[in-house]
Amino acid sequence: MTLAVALRSLALAALALALTQPVLQRAKTDISVVYALDVSRSVAPAFVLGALDWMRQANREGEPAQARYVVFADRPLLLNSVEEIESVAVTEDVVPGRSAIGQSATDLEQALDMAAFGFAPNHAKRLVLMTDGNATDGDVWRALPRLHAQGVRIFALPAPAAVDNDAWIEAVDLPEGVRQQEPATVRVRVVSRARNLARIQMKLNGGALAQQSTTLKAGENEIIFRTQFKRQGANTVAVEVAADGDQIAENNVLSQTLWVAPRGKVLYVESNAESARYLRDALHTQGIEVTVAGVEGFGARLKGQDAVVLSDIPAEKFDPETVQRLIRHYAGPLLADGESLLPAAMRLQQPIICDDLQNDSQLVPCAKQMVERGYRAIVALPLVIDAESIGCLVLVMDQSGFFDAAEMRLLSELSGDISFALDHIKKAERLNYLAYYDALTGLANRTFFYERLSQYVSAAARMSWRVIFGIEFPLLKLAAG
Repeated sequence: MTLAVALRSLALAALALALTQPVLQRAKTDISVVYALDVSRSVAPAFVLGALDWMRQANREGEPAQARYVVFADRPLLLNSVEEIESVAVTEDVVPGRSAIGQSATDLEQALDMAAFGFAPNHAKRLVLMTDGNATDGDVWRALPRLHAQGVRIFALPAPAAVDNDAWIEAVDLPEGVRQQEPATVRVRVVSRARNLARIQMKLNGGALAQQSTTLKAGENEIIFRTQFKRQGANTVAVEVAADGDQIAENNVLSQTLWVAPRGKVLYVESNAESARYLRDALHTQGIEVTVAGVEGFGARLKGQDAVVLSDIPAEKFDPETVQRLIRHYAGPLLADGESLLPAAMRLQQPIICDDLQNDSQLVPCAKQMVERGYRAIVALPLVIDAESIGCLVLVMDQSGFFDAAEMRLLSELSGDISFALDHIKKAERLNYLAYYDALTGLANRTFFYERLSQYVSAAARMSWRVIFGIEFPLLKLAAG
């Protein structure tokens, strides 16, 4: 018995059990099943023919209250009987406006969405998906949550491939928040049914951008492109694989759209013009537009900047107009040298108050400018997690003596609540890690093993491989010895 036959027999038994099992904890016991059959060119014709008999047998053994059928390739059709499947017209090419299903493409997302319309209301829903998983259009991961929300249970019956030499682009992972001309990494996942020489080409907005030649291994391969996006706005990235002896060309190209933000702009204010070139050149290599200015009159250049870097600028050099621009009109980050009450609060891990900026401002370098803007008091409250300061909450007021004992109790509770929330997020991430890895050794645990095992079995079925798993228990041998 071959692996494919064994898997089909196992799937039939599982489906029959799912269709006939007593539903003791549910009010709705009637079963509505939808069979979704992939008839694209990448699926072996013998599997498609055998699937018809398989569905008839599953209906006889499971006796669902309702059964409907989705036949799909480039688009899906919802049918009411197995006999209707046999009369569906198919064509090798995708032709817009025709009634036949085009076998040169596969849209799993559309197929799953169509299946959702086939279930009877107030029934337990079962979906049997028969496919090789080789999608060329749509995103199946968008459809799965929608089915899950409807309470649909999915049973997959892997289809053997019609060819033994095929390579395709599985996914193109584009960077998020990329800016014009800054370095970016594009990760491409290429799947091949066999070890093969291949050329992977990336195009940007229709023009060739980069190319790599490599030897693909059987299974999934990751190809990395490092590039820059020179055009602001929408950009189309298309990646194509050309493998030796590839028997299916329709799945060789995958396109994604990326939005590129304008080039980053930084105003770099430096008291020593000679030393400014080092940071300026470093930022230029990252695609950032840098404007270098002296301290005199730099406030007039703040508009349109994404960030401001202040280096070696004494506090007395800030005129009131510049401070006003920084506080009221500039929304970006401000980086400045010098000590203030913030690092003091974080270092001591206790609130630092300057309750009278006019007469007590040793830890506030810009106190004079703040007073001119109407501020009279400031407090810095450290955010502490596990005896480590991770940030600071800073509040300013327009009256002296505002931060009295009662106010500080409330503010200390507020900063404590923020710290608690941040600590909760940190511990939640730790718990998620411990769910899959051993805390002592750092090795993957049984849950992680079962998930990966399931992935490998699914991948093996998709690639029509025979799989052998070997497991050793050296610690048990040691104990036995």
